[in-house]
Amino acid sequence: MEYRDSKIEVLRIVSIFLIILGHIAIETKWNFFNMTIPRVVSIETMWIGAKLGVNIFFLITGYFLISKNSFRITATIKIWLTTIFYSWILTIFSIIFLPNILNVEQIIQFIFPVFFGTYWFITVYIVLMLLSPFINKFLKKLSQSEFLWILIVGFIYLFVCSTFFKNLSTGTSGDIFITSLYVYMLGSYIGLYKSNFINKKYKLSKHLSIFILMILLMICSVAVMSLLIKHHLVSYDSKRLIYFIGGNSPFEVIASMELFIITLNKNSFYNSFINKISNTVLSVYIRHTHYLFSIFIIPTIINAKKFQYSNILVIYLYCFLWTACILILLIIIDLIRQYFLNNIEIKVINNVSNKLKSIKKKFLI
Repeated sequence: MEYRDSKIEVLRIVSIFLIILGHIAIETKWNFFNMTIPRVVSIETMWIGAKLGVNIFFLITGYFLISKNSFRITATIKIWLTTIFYSWILTIFSIIFLPNILNVEQIIQFIFPVFFGTYWFITVYIVLMLLSPFINKFLKKLSQSEFLWILIVGFIYLFVCSTFFKNLSTGTSGDIFITSLYVYMLGSYIGLYKSNFINKKYKLSKHLSIFILMILLMICSVAVMSLLIKHHLVSYDSKRLIYFIGGNSPFEVIASMELFIITLNKNSFYNSFINKISNTVLSVYIRHTHYLFSIFIIPTIINAKKFQYSNILVIYLYCFLWTACILILLIIIDLIRQYFLNNIEIKVINNVSNKLKSIKKKFLI
């Protein structure tokens, strides 16, 4: 059985917590226009963790998959089936109990979620897993200096040019394959040259300082954008407030890399409970990003907007508590699913996996 370092699994759990918190913040219909700048900044900074968490997942994937040379067919099928299972269940629930929130086009998208990219992260993740043997083969042929050069050029093009020069050729957001591939490659670089990042000369203060600096820069960016909007120097748009903390943000990439390096230099340990919980995080992502959450549960049931003029600590406590409740509930649901459907899932995965392996032998390597 493959050993899974629980310190990395803790990081996965923290990442999904930050992602859920960020989605609660971004999907709530706050009335920012009438808020003070400190209040706007305090609320919008909750979104920082969402992109940070997504980057962490791709860093971890690149870090571990760079040592693999074969297709991870079984793991890919498992993620695909889990995505379909929860997408269909939530869609059926929506049709029965909330028939007006989904139109026909959206229903079709949730029936074929991977093909439509309904959950962009899952689609990109699956594609990366399918292509990883070829990506890894290419990356391993590079010298360290060549690999580093690709990362530098990629960082400037995908993050610096996109954020500071609005280079549209990089995509309008970071929720695309190319930026995710870059973060995957960054994780692969750290995995290939571990000695440069995990060693006795490692200084926590250095990496922690860079991490904190990136977070502060992102917080300041929200404040600056708020000031510009307040003085009518730029038109009001809630997306402009988080312009520098999106998927193309260089600050997000650097912050996530530093947090990952800090975690790697912690002492390794194994905890079966933590690892079992961590095994549910991708399913948690799938369910909490379903349209049911963004259009109904977050704005209607959670409805953090009702506290928007309360003490900021009340807003934070309310959002954090809801995030914890959602995370715990979705983890429990998936553990129950695994308990009752695990044997059926294994049979389906093995059957599909065997058929795909036979096809691969005929047409691929």
